[in-house]
Amino acid sequence: MIKTITNLAVAARSFIEAFLELRKSEPDLLESVATNAQITLVAFEKKDAEFRVSGTIFAESVQPAFDEANQAVAKTLGAAKKVLLLKAGSRSSSLWHEAGYRLSSTRTPVKWEERVLLLENLSKFFQSRPEWENADYGVTSVNLLALAKRLHQAAQAKKLHETAHRQLVQERDDLAARLRTRLSAMRGELRHVLAGDDIRWKEFNLPVPAESKSVTQQTAREQKKQDVETARQDQRLRSGMDRLLKARLRGEKLRARYDRMLIELEGIKAEVENSLAEISEAEAKVVSLGGTVTMVASSTSEKAPGARQMSLNPQAVVENAAALVA
Repeated sequence: MIKTITNLAVAARSFIEAFLELRKSEPDLLESVATNAQITLVAFEKKDAEFRVSGTIFAESVQPAFDEANQAVAKTLGAAKKVLLLKAGSRSSSLWHEAGYRLSSTRTPVKWEERVLLLENLSKFFQSRPEWENADYGVTSVNLLALAKRLHQAAQAKKLHETAHRQLVQERDDLAARLRTRLSAMRGELRHVLAGDDIRWKEFNLPVPAESKSVTQQTAREQKKQDVETARQDQRLRSGMDRLLKARLRGEKLRARYDRMLIELEGIKAEVENSLAEISEAEAKVVSLGGTVTMVASSTSEKAPGARQMSLNPQAVVENAAALVA
């Protein structure tokens, strides 16, 4: 009679009002069936309102709070990792493990539970090394611990709200089923006072039995066809939602991978700069001792970079040393 929950309350109220109005001229109708339906309708409307408010709060408050906390954590973990790259190098080591990263890995975790644990470990790590902290980027023991608490609280609030919302959905659906049962009982009561050709059936948004009898089979076929199409639409919707969720998860993984690659590139850049500085220092020492630094072309490819070749002149070294002594 009424298939969707969306318009169930409006349709049920109209049906009950029409039933009570008919009872004024048909006292044989049982008033109790309408009373039971009214009680169930009020309970359903209250639960449906709670369900809608819960959904609004989740969308406008709970989920945004979690997303903001998670984004702030991701940003600070990235900054903390840059500090570790400069101080501890890009390879996994005992320092990385002490900071909270897994053995043989310097990857930043994606799950919020693992991020909270990493933040707590990093807080202890930087607390024992205050000279490594960087307040400009929020990489301090105090801020890391505060972020861990913020993310944990936001995640717990989200989890509790989701549990409560699922309970509301179940309770609302149970009341909807009960209300439909009450309305079916009222419809059965109508059969005792309304003849098959009574046009008053239309006041209840129901077909007149005598008029609909000749088209029952056709209606059944149309209804079956409509049900099949509805099922297909639902399947397409679920499939689309699944694809959207998978695409979002892939995007998050790619973003995390991109962030890790940027951090690793920063570490490689720092190591290259350190190596170039050491090479320049060595060249300067060679030149100061009277040596020479020349470039040797690559033998494998004209485009390949050449190699530096250093040589010392023994006589120049002796003279420079004598000059320094004098």
